[in-house]
Amino acid sequence: MAKLVSFLEYLTILAFFLFFLVAPYDRKLVKYTFLCGAAFLFLSRLLKFKGNLTKTLLILNPANKMILLFIVSCFLSIALSLNPYHSQKIFVNRYLFFTI
Repeated sequence: MAKLVSFLEYLTILAFFLFFLVAPYDRKLVKYTFLCGAAFLFLSRLLKFKGNLTKTLLILNPANKMILLFIVSCFLSIALSLNPYHSQKIFVNRYLFFTI
């Protein structure tokens, strides 16, 4: 079980590295790598679950704070916009590179 969790954490790091690497080049691959990274992170936290689910899933270290900030800003950018497609385009073109 511990080997599976460490392998999932390795895949999470790899997926987010690929996310930042291909962000300027391909829109679809960026979405897939981000979703894969988030899924690997969720699965690794779920396998570590031993009691309090929110404490296990939301461990606040510097890497997770940045990921959480990215997710919240992405959601707010799209949710508060009149045109979600335009908002997503602006977010990826301008603010993604600022968070990197």
